Amino acid sequence: MIDLVVRGGLVHDGSGLPAYRADVAVDGGRVVHLGRSDDGARQVIDATGLAVAPGFIDGHTHFDAQLSWDPLATPMLEHGVTTVVTGNCSLSLAPLHADQRVRLARMFEQIEQVPYDVLARGIDWTWEDFPEWLAHQEPHLGINLAPLVGHSALRMWVMGDDAHEQEATAEEVARMGSCLAAALRAGAVGLSISHIDVDEHRRPVPSRLAGPAELAALAQVLGAHGAMLQCVPEYWDTDVMLRRVDELAELSLASGAATTFSPLLDQTPGLVDAVLARVEEVWRRGARVFAQVQPRGIDLNFRLCEPGFAFARSRPWREVLALGSTAEQLRRYRDPAVRDVLVDAAYRSADAAARTNLERTVVAAAESDGVRLLVGRTLGELAAQRGCDPAEAMIDVAVADGLATRFTRAATTNTDPAVLARLVAHPAVLVGASDAGAHVRSFPTHGDTGVLFRDFVRDRAALSVESAVRRLTADQSRAWGLGGRGLLSAGGPADVVVFDPATLDTSADEDVADLPGGHRRYLRRSVGVAATILNGEVAWTADDGYRDQHAGQLVRAH
Repeated sequence: MIDLVVRGGLVHDGSGLPAYRADVAVDGGRVVHLGRSDDGARQVIDATGLAVAPGFIDGHTHFDAQLSWDPLATPMLEHGVTTVVTGNCSLSLAPLHADQRVRLARMFEQIEQVPYDVLARGIDWTWEDFPEWLAHQEPHLGINLAPLVGHSALRMWVMGDDAHEQEATAEEVARMGSCLAAALRAGAVGLSISHIDVDEHRRPVPSRLAGPAELAALAQVLGAHGAMLQCVPEYWDTDVMLRRVDELAELSLASGAATTFSPLLDQTPGLVDAVLARVEEVWRRGARVFAQVQPRGIDLNFRLCEPGFAFARSRPWREVLALGSTAEQLRRYRDPAVRDVLVDAAYRSADAAARTNLERTVVAAAESDGVRLLVGRTLGELAAQRGCDPAEAMIDVAVADGLATRFTRAATTNTDPAVLARLVAHPAVLVGASDAGAHVRSFPTHGDTGVLFRDFVRDRAALSVESAVRRLTADQSRAWGLGGRGLLSAGGPADVVVFDPATLDTSADEDVADLPGGHRRYLRRSVGVAATILNGEVAWTADDGYRDQHAGQLVRAH
């Protein structure tokens, strides 16, 4: 009697080869047979008329914090994702001395937009070094974890306050290398760096203070362990992006490490073509440099009582958004002198397209009866009707609704389907960069798997079902060095998703209050996934929802 049979489905094994009809027999957390299985099983999943594939892999997430209070990393399992890479963008929760926890949490709040109160309530911070963090997480995992070491955290661990101020000495670089090696031996899959991020004081994060010798030394450690270097470059500047690709290529060639950068966005004319050409060039030289792309643009949700939306980069808006009292915020928004400053700052603080973007912003949800009548209208329409500026219309609507109104700004990047279709099919591009687990009050970061099938398998036919599965599974696993993950094969790990390629999609944005302290986040549920199996255990089904399983494993680089 084996544990489980997934019966009668069309198997897309992750290789990209044509699908075939077969049963998938699972026992002891491994796939034991692909073909006809007449053996008795303790559990049977009927996959008739459905696709059966390896569990999907998301290579760019920020679940480091969420795993502390939500080991299942909801809602990823319901989207067929069984493995997540955490610790991106130079930020991880270890290694970190106890007296640095608040500083790192504030940095995480600033960059990844998870409220500090959520982190303070949700993280039982009992570890300091990276192996201790892994030992704390591993027994409770409800999803497979492939963690990166954040370079900013690593510098803080070794250099203390100096990490925010200066380059490391040779002795400090050597200590960083030893610490990184220990983390890789314990189960980390790489190191993440950032060239763009700032902390809550608008200072460069520690990773940005690293010199070339420091990065070269750390890359040598990564190469010796078959690990990845992840980088966040200046994604809006073509010339700088090309320089970053060259730098990653030199690090890869010198160390043997694979490298990846994210995101690759189409917001600057000509950037995608130039960067892809440079990536192809360095691949021909023998370097391993992968781009990462989201298969969608990002619709930005915001309320005028919450920090974090686009105008919050300007001081006048930050000052109002930071007020803890809605009553005080309303008083400021009603003050004509304050309104004039805010309206002006709405355009000075953004790019030349700011007015157009605001005009296209939609009233998405409201609480009061009067403002509910405006749901679906754009601020441009309301401004024209009222004879005012779109920013004034936005403030008026929000004030009339007690600041409860949710606005949605349409995506301003990744808006050209033809460009995206080329990117998601390119062999040097990883379909990822989802940011899942971050930006909880701005946009949902879940469901890119469904978007890929909806937009690029069904609507544009840029990928076959087999190719789309491969892009989300084996291609990810090979790039990250995750061993047998990403393929369905006898003896391999039994991470399996059962889904309908004809309907796989993602739901509309949902606003839910399920974070510690009752804080809210946006998420998207899955459409078209029937079941997700994690290391041989049924972890989620469309009929029964989440199972109370902690079947996740630490996934090591090989």
